[in-house]
Amino acid sequence: QEAAERNTRFQLEKPLRTKIDRIEKEIETLEKEKVSIEDAMYGSEYYSDSERVKRDATRMTEIKSKLDDLFHRWSKLSEEIEKLAV
Repeated sequence: QEAAERNTRFQLEKPLRTKIDRIEKEIETLEKEKVSIEDAMYGSEYYSDSERVKRDATRMTEIKSKLDDLFHRWSKLSEEIEKLAV
């Protein structure tokens, strides 16, 4: 009986964990890109290229928005998994 319940819970959790894994990979990719842009901003020549500054500022806004969305989705999926464990 207990093994069957664990198996059922695992089958319900698996697609949620797959989604969480994908979200975590996307978060990692975006975080790396964000750090790369931030590091570039410390360069002495960075602000001499106004087009790059504008482009990076726009991209940073997009990254921050996307990260907010991903963290929210990650949190909701984690809550769903916790509910299944009860």
